[in-house]
Amino acid sequence: MDKYRCIKEIGVGVHATVNLAVTLSCDHLVALKMIPLSTADPCCVRREIELPIRIRHANLMKLYEAFFTDAHIVLVTELCPNGDLVAYTKARAPLPLPVIQKLVRQIATGLAALHAGRVIHCDIKPANIFLDYNENIKIGDYGYCIARMRDERRRRPIRGNARYHAPELILDEPSDFKIDVWALGIVFCELLANAAHLPHFVVRGAIDIPEHTPAALHDLIAGMLEPEPEHRLSSAEVAAHPTLASL
Repeated sequence: MDKYRCIKEIGVGVHATVNLAVTLSCDHLVALKMIPLSTADPCCVRREIELPIRIRHANLMKLYEAFFTDAHIVLVTELCPNGDLVAYTKARAPLPLPVIQKLVRQIATGLAALHAGRVIHCDIKPANIFLDYNENIKIGDYGYCIARMRDERRRRPIRGNARYHAPELILDEPSDFKIDVWALGIVFCELLANAAHLPHFVVRGAIDIPEHTPAALHDLIAGMLEPEPEHRLSSAEVAAHPTLASL
């Protein structure tokens, strides 16, 4: 910790706390994610360190370095002063439609980079999506990510928030990268409705698209929330969709 001076705590999660800190050598502000050694899951920590080093993209959270103290594993990441998507939407609700479209496009673009690197995030939700100084998206929290070297669908343990789980996860069926697209589709609907925890029946694929959603977006959302994964849009297709691509 000799290289950094902690300023204040800016976040508390189930597995870690996050502190605002300054780099002593250059006065650069960073975030220090402090994971207690006593409760750290070695596999999750390894993914948190390895994935942002292996896959770099403008919409993925940067990791500068990682080190141990007597009590913690410390991940030094870029600072996202606009917080996560939960805090961002609460402070600015209701978000204008062009802002929502921009956010969804950037999340999809970040997911497309992960998927091109053969990684499934597995825990896409507003609390794991952050915004930098310029209100651009940074996807973070890679602890539940899964690497897939081949195009195949497998059964996998259910992780993360069940509200964002695709039907194939709920039904314990083989799944692939498309589970991240479903989760983003739910986030999209929540942003449009200016509400979290929209009622829906995942297994039947019965998702009510929020009222007043422009007709041009209906096909996109329906493609993201297609119950059959083989017919669901990919993250790259979402990012390039005509209703988002020009933003």
